[in-house]
Amino acid sequence: MSSWQRLAWVMDLLEAALGPLLVTLGLFLTIGGLYSFTAEMLPRISVEDGPVLAALHGGIGCYLFLQMLVNHWQCIRTSPGDASLMPTIYEDEMACDYCNAPQPPRCTHCHTCQTCVLELDHHCVWMNNCIGAHNYRYFWLYLFFGWINCAHVAWVADGAMARIPRELSFEEKVLLQFPCVICVGLALALFSLWLVHVYLLLVGQTTLDLLRSEPLRKALTWTCMRRNVERVFGTQWWRTILVPSFEQRLEKRHRKPSHHLIAL
Repeated sequence: MSSWQRLAWVMDLLEAALGPLLVTLGLFLTIGGLYSFTAEMLPRISVEDGPVLAALHGGIGCYLFLQMLVNHWQCIRTSPGDASLMPTIYEDEMACDYCNAPQPPRCTHCHTCQTCVLELDHHCVWMNNCIGAHNYRYFWLYLFFGWINCAHVAWVADGAMARIPRELSFEEKVLLQFPCVICVGLALALFSLWLVHVYLLLVGQTTLDLLRSEPLRKALTWTCMRRNVERVFGTQWWRTILVPSFEQRLEKRHRKPSHHLIAL
């Protein structure tokens, strides 16, 4: 075994070990932020600015937290697309050297999960799951609502702290200052990653395609981008984005094979 193979093997073990811990940490931060938002920030907004503004912020915040939790949970529990479950190996497909699963176009073996994944984007330790054909939309929506929610919480927390005329107590630092700082950092990180995946969504590529610097095989037109969005979110893409859903994949019955991507 070469030094590169040893390093890859160690990284795979580390990802497998860290996955459950990071999932727990992510859920803990989300639930802790929700508690701080409802127990400390909203009451202060209600006292200082009135119940109407507090109710408005509360409705927006609860909706964003709900979207985050639903899409996080769905991304964790949804299989990304296990190629070993495919019934047939077609003539133009090859078998994986590691697990002997069929490998249609853009199917890649994940060494952490020890399985081949359809349209593998990457293995996400924060989800303890691969991001692939069947759960990519949950990952995209988690990034989208994640940065908006973090920015909203940071804004509300900063407004609440600005209305305190004295030095913050320890409890106020824990429930106001700490969430504000954490949310500012997370909002910037999630927003940056979301912008990358906006581009990948429109061009019909994955993160692995981007890292491999694979060129687009066709000119990127408005029709191409619309088709690529509909592949992930369905024809009623606005409904899929705005309404939290526990359905596995809204467009699954109408989905075209992955090697017929419009933009590739």
